[in-house]
Amino acid sequence: MDPLSQLPLECLHMIISILKEQNGTSTLASLLRTNKHISSATLPFLYSNPYQWAPFVTQDDSDPNHVNIAYKLTCLLLRQLPVNSRTTMLSFAFPNLVLQAQPSSPPSPLDYLRHIRHLRLGSWAIHRENFNGQRYSKNVPNVLKDQDFQRQWQLDCALIGGEYMVMQELLRCSRSCVLAFHETNWALASPILEQLQSLTIPVSDISRYHGAVSRLARLESVDIVMDTILTRPKWYRDEYTITNEQLAELIARQDAIFRAMISFFESHTALFPGQLKTATFSDGKFWMEAPQHCPDLIQFKIFGMLPPLIKTKILTTTELLQSLANPLSSGVGYIEEIVQEEGPKRWLLRPENSQQYLQQCRSLKSLKLVEVPKGIFSWAAEERRRKDKLIADTATTATIVGDPYKRQELLVQDPKESAFLEHHLPPLSTVTLKDGTPTFLDDLDDLASAFSKTLQRLTVRASTLSPLPEPKPVLYGRGWVDLPVLTYLSLDVGYCRLVIDRGMLTHCPNLATLALKDNTMVYYCRDLVPCLPADLPMIKKIQLKGWSAVTFDAGTLHTTPNLTNLSITMHCVYLGVQYIPPLEELDQSFGIVGDATTTTTGSTSIADATTELTAPAIPRAVWTWNWHLPKLKILTLTVEFALRFQFRMLQGCPSLHTLFLDSNSIYKTHVRSITPSDLFAPTNVNDNNDNGKGTSSTGTRIVAPSLRTLTMFGHWVVSDAILADFLTGMFPELQDLTMARWSGCTLEGFVDVIKTATAITEANPSQQPKRVNKFRTLRLDFPAASSEELLRLGLWKCGGGGYGKANVAARKGEPVFYLDRRNLIKYCLI
Repeated sequence: MDPLSQLPLECLHMIISILKEQNGTSTLASLLRTNKHISSATLPFLYSNPYQWAPFVTQDDSDPNHVNIAYKLTCLLLRQLPVNSRTTMLSFAFPNLVLQAQPSSPPSPLDYLRHIRHLRLGSWAIHRENFNGQRYSKNVPNVLKDQDFQRQWQLDCALIGGEYMVMQELLRCSRSCVLAFHETNWALASPILEQLQSLTIPVSDISRYHGAVSRLARLESVDIVMDTILTRPKWYRDEYTITNEQLAELIARQDAIFRAMISFFESHTALFPGQLKTATFSDGKFWMEAPQHCPDLIQFKIFGMLPPLIKTKILTTTELLQSLANPLSSGVGYIEEIVQEEGPKRWLLRPENSQQYLQQCRSLKSLKLVEVPKGIFSWAAEERRRKDKLIADTATTATIVGDPYKRQELLVQDPKESAFLEHHLPPLSTVTLKDGTPTFLDDLDDLASAFSKTLQRLTVRASTLSPLPEPKPVLYGRGWVDLPVLTYLSLDVGYCRLVIDRGMLTHCPNLATLALKDNTMVYYCRDLVPCLPADLPMIKKIQLKGWSAVTFDAGTLHTTPNLTNLSITMHCVYLGVQYIPPLEELDQSFGIVGDATTTTTGSTSIADATTELTAPAIPRAVWTWNWHLPKLKILTLTVEFALRFQFRMLQGCPSLHTLFLDSNSIYKTHVRSITPSDLFAPTNVNDNNDNGKGTSSTGTRIVAPSLRTLTMFGHWVVSDAILADFLTGMFPELQDLTMARWSGCTLEGFVDVIKTATAITEANPSQQPKRVNKFRTLRLDFPAASSEELLRLGLWKCGGGGYGKANVAARKGEPVFYLDRRNLIKYCLI
């Protein structure tokens, strides 16, 4: 006997356990080929949970004779069954199955079923290919021909749009796979029900397991597979209607199945109190694009029968329902993280108790919800206010009496109030709220004020599906106190209007990421209330979209030396087109009087064409464009911010590699001209204004040494005479250029710039000249050029879709031109 076989069984089990943990099941399978002793010791580890890895194994569709591992494993286990357990359905589902010849044979050393403790079968164990074309097969089991099957199949077709023959056959195949799944799961489970600790039960076959519930004494976990159509996806409900008779059949199906589910759990918990600890409800994945789920009300009732969770620290959606079903005995004080995943909502089935439930989670650190009831954090805000007031009043009283040691004495006199000092608020540090309705947004101030000392990350997304006739203002930041540890703040309210308090950002000194977004499209400058400048030395990323963009105080940028990404944008009115107020209105909002914007052409507002301009109560701070942002890498500006952009800002951004400017307006009259004065920084300190133009062309040349990508949309006027200085003088390392709706320049001017840039790069007296160009891609919006003109310019059409000489040219370092807005056709310099 080999030395390994001479080891005590406990040592051998420990070695096998380590091998399974490190190498998976492949190593254990080879141990079965050693000898009888080692294989007997290995079998419990290999087959205790035989389908543990099966859901992660995919079928190789390239080989028509290939079957997945789950299917082969199922065949292997079915061969362990006596011949009298073989049904016509099993023979049809597993045509190559060979069962044991003897009806009852003594257990062998390779009796796999004897070692199974967790039987978690899934739809992946059934091959749909075996049921394709069953209508024409001669060996179809009678169960697939009887009236009950036909009735269920016809109801399936009505529920999910089986109007066409192809769809009907697919649904027939799905219904057949469900029945095969029933027979396979029962065939494997029925001989070993007494030893199973976890089990998968098809929901439409649960009555069969209910009849054998007395044999499930060791069952601790059950997975209910939703294998039949009980709910219809919304797009099916909108597209296909059903008759009253079909609706009555669906209701009867739901009622029968849900009653059987509840009855099974009632019987098991009555026979074996406290034995069944967890239950999950999963989609069977039989019905293509119609996933099925168990209603939360049914789950909630079932979880109420199970024992409470004990000292659980992380709650997912399912565990959350089980905890809510036993809120007073689930050990909620140990919960540190609640994660409500995407999927069916209404987890707070009793909204009036949601506050009380969270109030008991005194160890909660992380909270993620996809449904947020109104007033969910009011209890925390009230506790914070009462606690702060109690501390202040107690300190004042103790000071008056002249004895600070009497403070504790005063607290003991009012034990109800002193409880606020003894029980601290939960150390909540991460909150993510994603809800399709904006009803909870008014309660965010309670969240910030209550957990101001612990809150580190706050993410809110409450997106409405379509624009509102009148955007609902969401007021945020009122009554905030300092949040010293808050580093991440992201608020997205969709088509509502995010109106933040003027001083909100001043309470967040350690922010590293700030994202404030809404889909505001049109605004009046007279309605703007600008925010106060904030000191944000740690900020790295600022994304402002909508109302928060037009109320932002640019003076904040003087205190952001670590900023790497700055984006200030508005939502498009329609595709690629945005709203910019008339220039007179813009000037007045900044407190600029007179003809300051001499480089642009004004326009009139659609809504204010006949309305006299009204100055805002608080003028917006003038953008000085002289910020020092040494780490800024990406700058994105649209609408008025792109229109008034001054290129001298680039002097303070030596690391900037991407610049995006989009001033495309719905009026097509907001025009910005690039003149020689834009290429030089003003030498007079008094020239730091927001008029979009420098005062001279004799100052320091503006150079963006690191810029690689430049995108400029809108009505920019750039003449051919200034094009070279603008593109190669200001951006010496420019590689990718995208422009649209420019005027004053020509395709010939761009080609000359590229050729000139190439010639300058080639000038190298010490080496053989090389054709090298730093430009890689130019996407230019010009009218279609004739073949003669392209030939004259030296451009060769080289195909579209990534084919042709364009790929070769790109490899050689030559620039590639796209001359249409769809970027389909490539051109190269000959």
